[in-house]
Amino acid sequence: MPVLTADLARSRTTDETITPLFIDPDEERYRQTARELIQLFENHLGEPKGDLEDAIDELTVADTDYKIVQGLAKLLKDECQYITKPVS
Repeated sequence: MPVLTADLARSRTTDETITPLFIDPDEERYRQTARELIQLFENHLGEPKGDLEDAIDELTVADTDYKIVQGLAKLLKDECQYITKPVS
């Protein structure tokens, strides 16, 4: 089961309570971000992982909510399989 790392998890701390902050999956802006990320991953099939990382970083710069973009991208990356190709 994919999970977010501490630096990407959003939470609210009050007194001695830490409450996770979830995104609303019905909110259109998050759905649009997810669609863009899925398309990005599909466009980079068979390409070097570094190229995908660069594209994710470009999308992150364009979006004001770093943790949302990087968090969704991390969840997608966790589901990917990567192939190591010998360097020619």
